[in-house]
Amino acid sequence: MHIIINVLTVNALTILKKHYGGAVLVKDFDKERAHETFRKMIQTDRLHRCVMEKFLSSFGIHRSQHMTLMFLSHHGECTSQKQIAEHFKISSASVAVTLKKLEDGGYIERESAEDDSRYNSIKITKKGKEIIDKSEEIFSNADYEMFKDFSDEDYVIFSSCLDRMAKGLTEYAESFSDSSDGKQ
Repeated sequence: MHIIINVLTVNALTILKKHYGGAVLVKDFDKERAHETFRKMIQTDRLHRCVMEKFLSSFGIHRSQHMTLMFLSHHGECTSQKQIAEHFKISSASVAVTLKKLEDGGYIERESAEDDSRYNSIKITKKGKEIIDKSEEIFSNADYEMFKDFSDEDYVIFSSCLDRMAKGLTEYAESFSDSSDGKQ
């Protein structure tokens, strides 16, 4: 099977070279292994998300609300709605909805700034701090369970692999915006 895939890959590269004037768009690599590895990464991410959402549901908050609460905790309570939107790359309107739900749930309080009524100061309440503290404990336990069998060398290798994957994907994504001929 592996030989057939390599033959198909070589044939595909030959076609690509002819079509794109000798430029090779992809390297010869084990597509099945790459696909299986990526599938495992997605599966692990989903499992982590399910564990966290199960925890969050016990408090009656959604993931986006939790992420906002954690952002406020780590970036200070004077953070503006605009800063939150920029950080998460979402609209200010989406942030407003999330903040309203957090406020209605008693996790934050908003007060108009004395010098500028257009600006709201966002403060985490005692109830919000309790979720943050419990979250940090749950996340720490989840991280421990995920990585407890990793050696120091495993950490270094895994982190390096993720960095290289992110770099490669970033470069690939940038190639779309850099290409004016639309061939990629």
